[in-house]
Amino acid sequence: MNRLLATCSTLLMLTGCAVSGGEVSGADASSEVAATPALLQVRRGGGLAGLEPPVAEMPAVSLYADGRLITPGPQILIYPPPALPSVQLQRIGVSRAQELAEQAVAAGVRPGADFGDPRIPDATTTWITVNDSGARASVAIVGLREAGDDDADLTAAQRAARRDVKALVRELEGLSTAESLPGPEPYRAGTIAVLVRPHTPGSPDPASPAPVKAWPGPPLPGSELPGENWTGCVIAGGSDVERIRSAAEDASTMTAWTSQGQTWQLRIRPLLPDESQCGDLST
Repeated sequence: MNRLLATCSTLLMLTGCAVSGGEVSGADASSEVAATPALLQVRRGGGLAGLEPPVAEMPAVSLYADGRLITPGPQILIYPPPALPSVQLQRIGVSRAQELAEQAVAAGVRPGADFGDPRIPDATTTWITVNDSGARASVAIVGLREAGDDDADLTAAQRAARRDVKALVRELEGLSTAESLPGPEPYRAGTIAVLVRPHTPGSPDPASPAPVKAWPGPPLPGSELPGENWTGCVIAGGSDVERIRSAAEDASTMTAWTSQGQTWQLRIRPLLPDESQCGDLST
């Protein structure tokens, strides 16, 4: 615990320096510059989507040493979903962030943890990462949500380990409505990532093809993302961000965008405080 608290204190000093020296948009008071890694992060993916965390999706939980908690916000139940994802920021306090990081280590987020494999076809994977005294520990748990408490493919010890982690994740995901904490606010980062791939003609309803819009940001497709099913990635900042937000207000994830004579399908998402380039999305 002492080592973790010492790390948090160091991260806070780094964060304070970064924020005081960075620029925060006047129209976006929640956009802050931070040079710290996430203290605790939860990602979900896998299953039919592949074996790695999906870079286009926001992590389920991103918690920072200064008490910032960033999570997906309320989602509109329409298809296709809006081009701009709903993301929220909550300030839970330094001490609460420290407690949760310590809970993660106690729950088993450490090297060598054994959560077993329930052998459920196409089960999702939950990735949990905690930074303990500068050492980054990660676990990947297959079927955390799908496997039952009495799954025969798991030992008693593995089932107990999963129960501890499930309790941790439930607590993290319930913080947005916890009565003792401030409520969330919209998270609008000053920098966004744009994932790019060639647009495929057609839509779920051929009679209503996806709209086509002119891309207002940096030239597409940008840099290559090795191992991903995206052709490229660009990072947009400054005035490009507001132009993209404005153009994407009436767009969806199926919207076709034209840039440099080609038509593309995009996934737009804000960068987290510990992300600055395309390669950081899959870290």
